[in-house]
Amino acid sequence: MIGKIIRISDYKFTYGEETIYINVFGAFKDIKSGNKYIVYSYDNKKICYGCFFIKDNIGTVMISKDMDNEVIKNFVDDVLFDKKSNEYDIIDLNDINNIQIIDEKVYESPADINKLFDITIPRNSNEEMKEQPKKKIPLFVFTIILLFAALGLFLFINPEIITGKNVAYLCNKMYNHNKLPADIKEDRIITFNSKGKIISMDVNTDYIFMDIEYYKEFKNKSYFYKYIDEADTYKFDDANNTYRVFSNVDVDTDYFLPDTDRELITYFKSNGYDCKIKEE
Repeated sequence: MIGKIIRISDYKFTYGEETIYINVFGAFKDIKSGNKYIVYSYDNKKICYGCFFIKDNIGTVMISKDMDNEVIKNFVDDVLFDKKSNEYDIIDLNDINNIQIIDEKVYESPADINKLFDITIPRNSNEEMKEQPKKKIPLFVFTIILLFAALGLFLFINPEIITGKNVAYLCNKMYNHNKLPADIKEDRIITFNSKGKIISMDVNTDYIFMDIEYYKEFKNKSYFYKYIDEADTYKFDDANNTYRVFSNVDVDTDYFLPDTDRELITYFKSNGYDCKIKEE
């Protein structure tokens, strides 16, 4: 079994209030190109796929310009016909519990999706599903368990009692790009711990194009790859002619800005940012 049913957790472009799961038939690394791919379905009516990136046990699906559709077909065929291949390495999905989907492609070749599901998705055996005999718990043990559970729930809801409360700032800035015919809207969410030390910085950058024709050329001819780093993700908003990039600053490695709240917020304000405490 190489697949898993995984929940979609897309905090950047929400699917709505409904919880959505996908049937992941498998993820693998193509030995020849080094690219990682994932193959899945929402409802076993059509197969979708895309490039697969993993960070902090969260998977991200997006489209890459060097995706090889033939590799996907070979993988699906090999799984369906139980063929072993040394052209790719299977990616272990055990620790992946959430996936965000930025972009995806639909698999056009014919395939038996239900068979693919049966082959790849693990089932609980009948023995595991049988109800085990229930043992009675002494009342005093039950009371102690209940008290500890209540205490644990209280500390889970209010972790700041132990660790102190984190504080997040939203710093934003609007300016003209120095090369592109676009306005830049930059939002930085900077989070500090209870001692005022920085613990994370997430950056959302919108390239809002004034020239619609250039926006189409920028997207269709893949100029946008010049404005994204390897670990970043992106999204196009065609309705507003906007190219949106999501990135985060590694505050533990190669970070040269101030690391305390007062100094860092002062630094950003002096560089034209409007910084306010982010409301929860």
